Amino acid sequence: MQSEDASSLQPTPLPASSGEPSDLRTVIAVAMVAYAASSVVHELVGHGSGCLLTGVKPVLVTSILFQSAGGNRIVDVGGPVANILFGAGAYYWFQRQAKFTAFSYSLWLFAALNLLVASSIRASRTGATGHRPSGNCTRNTHGGLQLAWQAFCSTSWLSDFFADL
Repeated sequence: MQSEDASSLQPTPLPASSGEPSDLRTVIAVAMVAYAASSVVHELVGHGSGCLLTGVKPVLVTSILFQSAGGNRIVDVGGPVANILFGAGAYYWFQRQAKFTAFSYSLWLFAALNLLVASSIRASRTGATGHRPSGNCTRNTHGGLQLAWQAFCSTSWLSDFFADL
């Protein structure tokens, strides 16, 4: 085994397509846009699509909350499902990029954020205080579809796996 000197072990910035180090302003801007886009996917595309499919009326949409009149399991699960689909699609597209550019970085980060948001439905099952349930997987978990609903919520660990790739 050959020994390496300390300078060869130092981290270096990933080169852009031109071979130059990535611009910090570009990295920050891409991160901000990817985070905002993943929130829009979860709240508006995911929960909003659930409302359209079931005829439930949306009442309030913010960057971190989608509130509807009534609501049901389809509306609740729409956010995480949209995150999984968009995250997997972005990761698939990222894998086909030839060079690491600002665009490929945005794809990678968008995929990671969507898959992490989707996996957070597990963490929110007991609520922030640990005393009462909250989150996308807690509504109406009694009844005929209880086992299937909880199985979906429990298998969200798959998004953790894909986010680590």
